[in-house]
Amino acid sequence: MGSLTHLPTLTIRGSLVAFGDVNSDKKADLFVAPTGQEGVGFWLWDETLHSFDSFSLVTAQSTSQSQQSLPQQLLVPWPAANAANAIPADFDRDGILDLLLMATDAQGKLLMEVHWGSNQNSINITSSILPSATTAQPFLVDIDGSLSPALLGYTYADPSNLSVWSFTTNRTVSVSPAPAYFLNQSKSVCSYSSPHSNAFIDLNGDCLADLFLTCFDKSTSRSYFQIWTNSRDNGFALVIEQNFPTAYTGPVTFADMDADGTMDMVFNSCDDLAGKSCHINILYNSQIPLCSTSILKGSSCRPVNDLCSADESFDFRSVYSKIPLQDVLPSAEEKIDLFAMPLRLGDFDKDGFPDILILTHTRYTKLLQSIPCTKFICSNIEFSGNKRFFKTKTVGTETLNALEGEKTGAAFFDLYEDGTLDILVFSKDNAKIEKIDFFRNDFYSDGFFLKSLVLNGVCPGWCDEGEKFPDPKPYGVNFAGATLKYTVIDTNGQKHATQLAQLPQSSYFALNTPYTLAGLGRTNNYIETLSVGTSKQKRDNVATYYGMIPNSQLVIIPYEADADEGPSSWKLEMFINPSKFVPWVFVSILSTIVAFSGVVMFLHYFEM
Repeated sequence: MGSLTHLPTLTIRGSLVAFGDVNSDKKADLFVAPTGQEGVGFWLWDETLHSFDSFSLVTAQSTSQSQQSLPQQLLVPWPAANAANAIPADFDRDGILDLLLMATDAQGKLLMEVHWGSNQNSINITSSILPSATTAQPFLVDIDGSLSPALLGYTYADPSNLSVWSFTTNRTVSVSPAPAYFLNQSKSVCSYSSPHSNAFIDLNGDCLADLFLTCFDKSTSRSYFQIWTNSRDNGFALVIEQNFPTAYTGPVTFADMDADGTMDMVFNSCDDLAGKSCHINILYNSQIPLCSTSILKGSSCRPVNDLCSADESFDFRSVYSKIPLQDVLPSAEEKIDLFAMPLRLGDFDKDGFPDILILTHTRYTKLLQSIPCTKFICSNIEFSGNKRFFKTKTVGTETLNALEGEKTGAAFFDLYEDGTLDILVFSKDNAKIEKIDFFRNDFYSDGFFLKSLVLNGVCPGWCDEGEKFPDPKPYGVNFAGATLKYTVIDTNGQKHATQLAQLPQSSYFALNTPYTLAGLGRTNNYIETLSVGTSKQKRDNVATYYGMIPNSQLVIIPYEADADEGPSSWKLEMFINPSKFVPWVFVSILSTIVAFSGVVMFLHYFEM
């Protein structure tokens, strides 16, 4: 029951370029490039008003727009026509969000500059110009395990050799050869495809982010991918080089599609570029399963108390699902534009299994709901392995496509910070004016959720180093590469693990949210075990917590004052999301207390 409710009063004119927590209030804000203006501004979420307030970043020009745009907005200068990407991150590790902007010039050069954040909830006009890159965009990594963001890609001056853009606390940028971070072996790092789907994400199960690279060989027109696992002290080692199973493949995204504690690959494909015979593809990550009890241990299963143990023999060949779109969508909409929008993944019904937003060739946004495989719609190996299929959610989603104009994309987003994924739809009218529309998720769900945010490990207060009494105090910024694994017991008494990845991709307007949000399904228990891994390349990079409360938001601060300290010094903050029934529970308890008090007083009166 329920539906998606359009919220026209929240509509914003412009295109969404990134999510980010600008003012460190643990609420996601929007970076928007307003239509008709050369720049980008941000909108802060106002929890009191349940709406976004527009704020300026830096002085560029003053305009007069409608209330749906950015009134009298002062913007970061950015050529909208050539805009290529925006990456919010804390590049100088001062605990404040910065903004990296990318744009292409007429020569095909990718221009990059970082606008530094300030402690006044704004971003400075002053910026650092980075050495230019090729159009195969550099992406965000923690290349040396220091929790400091870096970029991995090709410089325009040396497009044949992989390079690393490194940032320092004094806001300087340097470029160095990347091979120093890779183990010497017979095969080298491939040449990126352009566009690519590169990611910084844990794929072998040790909660330490690895490198996933999509590659293209011009001499053979071969599309394939490489996985380089993070070997801590020795850099990255190539463990998998594998062809994509289809010739024409769209962007790759990642999620734990079958809730088995591993990250799977999801992408669309077609038999040709015209969009004929299209499919949704899932390459399942095959690893050792979770042990059924804490007593069982060994190489055949992963212990419950050691969720972040690596499986060096993991693979993406054992189980492959290729779901024809014509089995999911109406026949008139069985085509898809491969590169219009990546498959957006999110658990809108909180059952513990990610669902999919797609954009069809007719520019309709469709919500595909994850359902269990049956022997009638899936192969034997998919059915026996408890894999997933999808069906189009039609009832209650009619408003998604009732908007006028051409749909250009969509994304999941927790609008009201209540643990429920809502939907943003992007469109443009005949005058090419872009806008962002919000759809509130009013579908009924009795599932629980877990929302988490892993920060970048800067000092979360007034510390010995740096300014003694900064105002406001530094809090930290989420960073790319964090991994979370947790175990829950469902209503059938079955225990299963799920893996989440924070900001795994950062190129081509990836639109990853600052937080991770996952449904827990129906459960009567606490989250038994939660393991949180960072990209620190040290022996102990994982903190484990027990008895987490469902329907809560967790903030993990991996600050270590001393180099010898480990995860035991990390700080965990828990924010409980109150249920809508709390007032009624309070009234019931109060009424019960009053009733019992009346009985006691009545009996006491007759005993006197």
